[in-house]
Amino acid sequence: MLSLFGCSAPKAETYAQNTPVLTVQNYFQGPLKAEGMLQNWQGKQTRRFSVTMVGAWPTNEQGTLHEEFVFDDGEKQSRDWTFKRVDAHHFTGTAHDVVGIAEGEQYGNTIHMNYVLAVPVNGKVINLAIDDWLYAIDDKTVINKSTLKKFGITVGALTIAFTKN
Repeated sequence: MLSLFGCSAPKAETYAQNTPVLTVQNYFQGPLKAEGMLQNWQGKQTRRFSVTMVGAWPTNEQGTLHEEFVFDDGEKQSRDWTFKRVDAHHFTGTAHDVVGIAEGEQYGNTIHMNYVLAVPVNGKVINLAIDDWLYAIDDKTVINKSTLKKFGITVGALTIAFTKN
């Protein structure tokens, strides 16, 4: 019975045969919108937000994604990603609030990214390890589930529904 609930996470390659195919360079091209929520470590919803985005991939090797967040309390944030394709299944990303380099992989209908995000909380900045999983539902809809950790301990979760215009 315990083997059913093992601690190992799936690998992105697990989804290689799933469709529709999801790649950062194809899906995050042009205008998109998203709605999401943050939950604390107990699963309590703590914030909701909307995001408008515009992605540009002038070549298949490098692209950008501009994000504008509006939170339910009126706070606004923005993020500008720069993505670089490493090979057919791997890419990197940088942004002003990403510590170091985000590492991403894409197989089938799935994108998986790991990075450290510098997050403002009560006048301070804390670094959270983000484990992002994005799944294409169809050609226009992607669901993102993320785990947020500090010192290896889960402190929150993020769920986002992206819609391509």
